[in-house]
Formats: sequence, structure tokens, C-alpha cells
Amino acid sequence: MNIDDAKIFLQNRWKNARVLRKEFPELTDWLQGEFNDEFHLYELPSGIVVSRDLARGLEKDPTLGLITPGEHEFKLGKYTENFIALDGRVIARVDSDKPTPLTKGGNIIAPSNSTLYLTARGNAFYVCHYT
Repeated sequence: MNIDDAKIFLQNRWKNARVLRKEFPELTDWLQGEFNDEFHLYELPSGIVVSRDLARGLEKDPTLGLITPGEHEFKLGKYTENFIALDGRVIARVDSDKPTPLTKGGNIIAPSNSTLYLTARGNAFYVCHYT
């Protein structure tokens, strides 16, 4: 999958935040607002990650994203990240912690200044909330 295909795939999966809130009512508090038109595109050595911000006016807005198959490494900055799997299979770990398999609704919290490792077995959708 190339980066343009990944962008279209993400955009077509949940066309707006209302549809996402309906499918995941337990995340309604985090999923208020609407998606920005801008995409964040990452071509990593191990695959592609595409995400969109959910405009809420926060210092760091939540993001909805797509990870393509592969092993991905994310060095976090000043925000703690709550990564929640929406669809697909992801194995996640923080720094040298034990890997955690995540399926729909599963989450892992990565503290600020840590490294989050994500292994996607296929295309996987996620939402991240930052504090």
C-alpha cells in the first residue's frame, strides 16, 4: 500500500467523527469534534502510518490513524499517549516492557519520553489520546 492509498483507506473507513462515536460509544468523551482535513503521513522503513487530528482545540488533539503491516517505533515527546486499537491486530510494548496484544478496544499507555513499539499483523486502525 502506498501513502496515497493509505490516506484514502483511512478517510473511507470512518468518514466523520459521528460515525466513529456511534461505533465506539465508550470513547465518546475523547471523540468530540470533527476531523481536520489535513493528514499526517509517515513513510517509515517498516511501513506507512497515516493519521488525522480530531479538532478539539486541545494543546494536543486526539488522532485517528492507520498503521500498515510491520514493526513501528515511535519516540514520544512531552505527552503521555493512550493508544487504543479500533480494528485489526497490534502487538504493543513500551520501552522494554512485555509485549501486549491489542484487539478492538484494547489499549496501552505510553508515558512521555518513552518509546512505543507497535507491530501490526495487517492494516490496523487506532485512536490516540494525549495528556
